[in-house]
Amino acid sequence: MTISGFDLLRAAMSVTDTDAPQQSVLNVLAIMANDDAQCWPAINGPAGLTGKTKLSERTVQRAVQGLKTLGHINWVDKPGRGRVYIVHPRHSDTPVEETPVTATPRQNDGCQSDTPVTVTPTPVTVTPHPRHSDTQTAIELPFNSQDKPEPASDADAPSLRPEHVVEAWNDMADRKGLAKVRALTPERRRKLNNRIRSHPVEHWTEAIDAIERSPFLLGENDRGWRADFDFLLQPSSFTKLIEGVYDRQSRTH
Repeated sequence: MTISGFDLLRAAMSVTDTDAPQQSVLNVLAIMANDDAQCWPAINGPAGLTGKTKLSERTVQRAVQGLKTLGHINWVDKPGRGRVYIVHPRHSDTPVEETPVTATPRQNDGCQSDTPVTVTPTPVTVTPHPRHSDTQTAIELPFNSQDKPEPASDADAPSLRPEHVVEAWNDMADRKGLAKVRALTPERRRKLNNRIRSHPVEHWTEAIDAIERSPFLLGENDRGWRADFDFLLQPSSFTKLIEGVYDRQSRTH
């Protein structure tokens, strides 16, 4: 079962039983996770959890252990190969149960073995956050493997990847009949990275949700015009979306 990076991040941000360090670590793990909700960052270093969260090693270690106890993550330690984290944020009212977790590191993602490893962890329930629709559809996009996402400039926030935003847009567009992104052109990537540098993750969820609930942006207007991905990338449009302008506009039409 796969889950988009944006949906996993949305699930991480929706938990209510974490403290600030735990939430920061959980957000970073969700962003770094692949479609199988797995990642394997080091604890230390610029690309590790201390570098991404700006927390001390001891604080990160405590946060990681706390997240496991709360049932939001688990991991498989492979001697000499590092730790593979399995990210599964659960709602605070979800009962904690004992569930085996299988980690399947991929060779081309930096792990040395493609043999599944099954462990019985501290009691947890693996409950990936569902999409809004009843079905979960994997989205395949023609991204160039050489395209590397640029990190956000805000050092205190985890980096949102352009691919996460495209996944979230296509997921919503598929439900609402809007045009889906077929190619992330250099110009689109430039604009998208500019918006990522300027806005935290929660603004992206607010903006896309605002489009989804706006009849005006979905075509119920005098011109039959419908919002597209380039509309989302415009600075003025993005600001209006997160400020609720189109919610008010929809009520007047």
